Amino acid sequence: MQVINKLAIFAKAFGAELILTHIDQSNSDPEYNALTKHLMTEFMSKIDYPKISYKIVKSAHVENGLNWLIRHLHIDMLALDHRNHNFFDRLINGSHTQKIASQITIPLLIFKNPNNNQM
Repeated sequence: MQVINKLAIFAKAFGAELILTHIDQSNSDPEYNALTKHLMTEFMSKIDYPKISYKIVKSAHVENGLNWLIRHLHIDMLALDHRNHNFFDRLINGSHTQKIASQITIPLLIFKNPNNNQM
């Protein structure tokens, strides 16, 4: 919620639309989809900003989902909540933030999650 609140303040200063996005890598489990929609709706209800919406993008890979979002919704800037991953996850999967940063041509705003301090 802290990141979304900061983004809303930033978006409000420019009168920009804020689209919360979840990249769904699951196999379309109905319970999971219902929970995701509920959480997105709850996040939006707690933000005092009228130009906010959400989009669930189904993609097996986060980077592909973000690239689809940029191309199809004509995003002017992408903001990510960067989370630290443990050593083995970084070794096997790498960083979504670093991968997308090397692929996109629009501005990228990265929020470091202060509550996630994994080694």
